[in-house]
Amino acid sequence: MNKFNKKSGFTLIEVVIGMGIFSLVIVSLLSLVTSSTLGLKNSQYRLFTSIKTEAIKEWLWGEKEKNWQLFISKSDGKTYCLTDDFASKNISDSQPLTASECGETPSHFLHSFKLEKNGESIRSTISVSYKLNSKIVSSNTFTFDYTQHD
Repeated sequence: MNKFNKKSGFTLIEVVIGMGIFSLVIVSLLSLVTSSTLGLKNSQYRLFTSIKTEAIKEWLWGEKEKNWQLFISKSDGKTYCLTDDFASKNISDSQPLTASECGETPSHFLHSFKLEKNGESIRSTISVSYKLNSKIVSSNTFTFDYTQHD
């Protein structure tokens, strides 16, 4: 009996087919992981926009309480862009910018507010957007009316 005539192991075609199936499974799993990661990042940024919107609302309320007359003077209907450190600044530091200038911030988040006179109150429109892969993905807009005696 010749031991070289025995068949054992896989043929070349079986190995190629097995590698192809293995490759398809790996590519599918990597695609799933990538899309899940982007979805988590998107959810995280959505949560941050809500938190930042609330922080700007509270900051504006504090600015209104400090100086109502200055608050009224900023109620010109212009959009004011904020940097990430807006909470450490005064409303008098805010300069009106165009929408394109506001979008040129290095941050992932774009913060802006607009104050308009609305009868006896001041209406604020707060907008917080975020960039994902250099595109503005989502925006959270909040409108609130302030009066002098809130």
